[in-house]
Amino acid sequence: MKKLLCVLAALTLLGCATAEVNIPEGTTEIGKHAFADCEELTGPLTLPDGLVSIGERAFAGCEEITGYLVIPDSVVFIGKYAFDSCYGLNGSLMLPSGLTAIEDGVFNGCYGLSGKLSLPSGLTHIGYEAFRDCAGFTGGLTIPIGVTEISDYAFASCWSFDGKLVLGNQVKSIGYKSFRECGFTGSLDLPPSLASIGAGAFHSCAGFTGDLIIPEGVTEIRAETFGWCTGFNGKLGLPDSITAIGNEAFWGCSGFTGQLVLPKKLNSINLFAFAGCRGFTGTLVIPEGVTKIGENAFEDCTGLTEVILPESLTDMHATAFQDCSSALFFRVVEGSYAHTWCVENGVSYEFYTP
Repeated sequence: MKKLLCVLAALTLLGCATAEVNIPEGTTEIGKHAFADCEELTGPLTLPDGLVSIGERAFAGCEEITGYLVIPDSVVFIGKYAFDSCYGLNGSLMLPSGLTAIEDGVFNGCYGLSGKLSLPSGLTHIGYEAFRDCAGFTGGLTIPIGVTEISDYAFASCWSFDGKLVLGNQVKSIGYKSFRECGFTGSLDLPPSLASIGAGAFHSCAGFTGDLIIPEGVTEIRAETFGWCTGFNGKLGLPDSITAIGNEAFWGCSGFTGQLVLPKKLNSINLFAFAGCRGFTGTLVIPEGVTKIGENAFEDCTGLTEVILPESLTDMHATAFQDCSSALFFRVVEGSYAHTWCVENGVSYEFYTP
């Protein structure tokens, strides 16, 4: 007779007496909340061959379960938060080849898992905080080609990754803080399919190096997206499709080099957007169409020597270029807002004809 564990939470395990987990052979399904918050369960977790489905929060909060987590290759579904906060699990995580989705929070907080994380080639979905705080994974990470969206916090604070991040060439959206505080190294190659990058997506990913080229089609660099990515040491390429650069978008990216070329369709540069980007050099042209430059937007950009301000500018904070080179001077249109700003702030300027 087929054995099916669907309602264990209603049985004696609700009291969670101290015991090892023993899932009977022949079990094909472990139901929702079956062992959830059974903190007294100890020892290794052995899942039987032939298991097909692990329900939502099935083992969530089972902090004392230890050892390697071996998920049988027969499993095709793992529900949301199934292993949430299973701190005691350790060793490499091998995911079943038939798994097509990593649901929300499945391995959230499983910081004992270690080694290289290999995602199934047929994967199409990576959910909200799926691997958040899995701080033990090492090596690189390859996102399979079928994945089009990486959800918010998916890999946030996986800081032990120490290899290259490879994004599949169909990724269209990278979510809010999805790779924040990850330890990836080498170049970050964003696919041409990419249309949206969430706020804080790569914040504090200090191991990336080389150039950073944002694909054509991305329309906004949101707040903190690349803040404190201090390892980039090449050029920053921004496509003309970008219309806004958010608060602290590139704050602290001190390694970028060469001239900063801003997108032609840009209309606003928000506070601390490029603060601390000391490696940019030469002339900075603020494109015609930009109306606002926020507080401390280019603070401590000490390599800039000249800034050309557009006639379209109507709002620029007094500290927009604070702590830049004392030799920095501005080019402005006579009678423009930028002209008035230069006079009021006592900076050196010259006129140009647009």
